[in-house]
Amino acid sequence: METEFQLAGLAAVPIVIGFLEAAKGMFKPDKRFWPAIGVVIGVIWNLLVAVATTGSPTLLDGLVGAVLGLAASGLYSGAKATIGK
Repeated sequence: METEFQLAGLAAVPIVIGFLEAAKGMFKPDKRFWPAIGVVIGVIWNLLVAVATTGSPTLLDGLVGAVLGLAASGLYSGAKATIGK
């Protein structure tokens, strides 16, 4: 059952992308920091989901959150490069 929630967390990549876009409107850090910000947002998001669904986060929840953040950062930069903006 716990694995199902962790895999469902990966479906939140568009949510993390949305948070990254919102953060871009509020902050103007150097572009090289956006992947790290994406990882932090992904970890926080997945840990909050773990607390809400299972009651206590695990190390695996944090690692899945890091993958979530990396996927969101990669998807964002890949889409941006593809569009050519």
